[in-house]
Amino acid sequence: FYPDWFAGAWRATSELVAVEAPQGDAIAGQRALKLRGTLGTSAAIEKYAQRYINYRGHVIADRAYNVRSLVRSSGGLESVDWDPSNPNSLTVTLKRDGTSVRTQLKITKRATGIPQGREGDLFNASEFYQEVVGGDYGSAPRVTPVRCINKFRRVAGGQIQVLQRLEVFSNPGFDESVKDFGEAIRGGGVDRSIPIVVYRYRAILVPDIAA
Repeated sequence: FYPDWFAGAWRATSELVAVEAPQGDAIAGQRALKLRGTLGTSAAIEKYAQRYINYRGHVIADRAYNVRSLVRSSGGLESVDWDPSNPNSLTVTLKRDGTSVRTQLKITKRATGIPQGREGDLFNASEFYQEVVGGDYGSAPRVTPVRCINKFRRVAGGQIQVLQRLEVFSNPGFDESVKDFGEAIRGGGVDRSIPIVVYRYRAILVPDIAA
């Protein structure tokens, strides 16, 4: 759950500020290298809406709304399915080259923390999840373990500064029985505990007075 000061609608501006390849560029892949080439340009900046809502007495992220707003900015969005009563699963369907591609995000572990005495302005959150792409019509899905770490700071004007670290790990293969992130990244007896790509973002959330 999020602190009460998250509740409401926000206008987010996010910038990709670093792309790291801990195991080398060859393993990181072409997508990471392409994104690295956008650093310092307008292509590294995205603007979208975010919303945090009250649900059963707690403030939670409206994940369907937030993902829909972010993905819509890049085009091709068909649908976003998410139920706040089951917040650990979200499905996004995109149109790519005339084909519908489904991506599921399955959160396996999350943690939050607030430094003592800083309840009014600091909040940290991390999630481990499996990104499952495809798998329809009998095809094998592509599964990528990801760890997302966010550090939030409330500043003047009620704005929220965000530092985000997105760690992408190598694909261990899909296994419905995997419930633990550590087990997933060590799939197949190979230690995949080092990310292949780390994306770092810097963002600002501004209260959307008009919403």
